[in-house]
Amino acid sequence: MTAANKTSVPMMKQEIDALKKQYNNKECYFCGAPYTKNHNCPARGKTCSKCNKLNHFAKVCKSKGVNEISQQEAGTSASELMIDTVNSMLVKHADGPDAVIRIVDQKLDLVFKIDTGAEANVLPVSNYYSMVPNPRLQPTKDILTSYSRERLQVLGFVELCICYKEGEKQVHRFHVVNTDHKPILSRKTSQNMKLIKFILNVQNKPATSMKPKMARILEEYGDVFEGVGKLPGKCKIHLKEGAVPTVQPPKRVPFALQEKLKEELDRLEVMGIIEKTTLPTEWVNSIVVVQKPNGSLRICLDAVDLNKWVQHPYHPIPSFDDVQDLMHFLNWTQDKDTSPWN
Repeated sequence: MTAANKTSVPMMKQEIDALKKQYNNKECYFCGAPYTKNHNCPARGKTCSKCNKLNHFAKVCKSKGVNEISQQEAGTSASELMIDTVNSMLVKHADGPDAVIRIVDQKLDLVFKIDTGAEANVLPVSNYYSMVPNPRLQPTKDILTSYSRERLQVLGFVELCICYKEGEKQVHRFHVVNTDHKPILSRKTSQNMKLIKFILNVQNKPATSMKPKMARILEEYGDVFEGVGKLPGKCKIHLKEGAVPTVQPPKRVPFALQEKLKEELDRLEVMGIIEKTTLPTEWVNSIVVVQKPNGSLRICLDAVDLNKWVQHPYHPIPSFDDVQDLMHFLNWTQDKDTSPWN
């Protein structure tokens, strides 16, 4: 028998004992469904959405976690509050984002779980009694419930002055609960202490990946990277002798792209990139329309006939040796901002 089989035997025995127990109670311990002699539990091999453990459903899960709070005054019903989530983490931890919070008056550091689904700050009773002196415990009518709608035993609330590292000191209300759960910071408190930030704008390329020298160039010559690259002046195209003007027929554009094409042409005309004309012209070049992945259009000029008659200018490009010869009179060249001696 292998080690894996040895460890599985007691687990199978526990499952069998649990099934026998639930058979007498007529209710499955793992899924909560009515139990019969030939019951095939649907929870076998499934993961609980509440505690992430195997072989049971969340509706029969016994674990507790505070994720919401509702207030109930005398003669009124409890109100449902909204639950949100967060993606960023301050400290990587197996149970989620954590932060070490300083209790100022008691000079005590506690590790809090940042739970943006929680509408209240939660302090376990064990942490409350570890504070010297104990803060004044005040009565409350607040009702704390978990995702499974289980009520937690609230002993009262305390007002604590807290801070994160060298940040601003703030006073917040904490509900003292009879639980062994980790202390919890609510969404509102985490935002007020600037521990989390909700970002509504998503960038494809984070700014932190840009090299410092590249960032300095973009900041110093930012005007070069703005606009569409339109250069001042006009470019004159010289044609070879005997050039025969050509009028290309327009290429068909799919009906679904015709409205987008008109909008793009109007935009280019407003920007001064193209100019509309209704007069006869000797040269007419068709366009090629390509749809980008983001849905916008790229318009290209198909000047295949015109290119046959264009006289191309030739400008020799200096090589590295040519540039080096022109700089022979310089002994040192150095960028002041990147000098290691500055």
